[in-house]
Amino acid sequence: MLDWWSKNHFDRPCYIGLGIFRAGSNIYWRDRNQLPRQLHAIRNDPDIGGEVYFSSTSFYKNAYGWSDTLRENFYNYPALIAPMPWIDSTRPSIPLVHTISGQDSLVFRFEKGNVSDTLKGFAVYKAEASFNIDSSRVFRFIPNNQPAQMVFPVKKGIIQAQGRYFVTAISKTNNESDPILIYPQSVPDTLP
Repeated sequence: MLDWWSKNHFDRPCYIGLGIFRAGSNIYWRDRNQLPRQLHAIRNDPDIGGEVYFSSTSFYKNAYGWSDTLRENFYNYPALIAPMPWIDSTRPSIPLVHTISGQDSLVFRFEKGNVSDTLKGFAVYKAEASFNIDSSRVFRFIPNNQPAQMVFPVKKGIIQAQGRYFVTAISKTNNESDPILIYPQSVPDTLP
């Protein structure tokens, strides 16, 4: 069915439903490699946007260790929900970033770049060198609760962060702003 859904999703996001509640119910679902095999097939199809599960109570049972496998191997980074441009394609403004330095922390506080933006939250990306938002994984998703912030610890005046960090704003309809570099950007490697 995966191939059929891939060809017949009519330009709408397609998410494949996985019934892990069926674990152990028949010969196919007694195979501990069934779920990982399905996930690899889904992820190898560029027309499929992801997976959904039924039901969430099945995760408590941890049949065949699948809950652990999902957390450690398949979903170890936050995922953003795909935008739905047929509903709304307006991208939010680049977020405003305020830096607060202290003796034991460096705090980046995020807020709307435009008061009319309706935000779900902020996506923080971490890059070692070059950064491409289209192929980078989200490092952390921060809901738009007050205050929306990211804190880096400081030890003996040295900021405990490696790599480069970017932030984007995410609208309530899942549109994403352009990224803005938050670290390092005119922040010294050491603090007084």
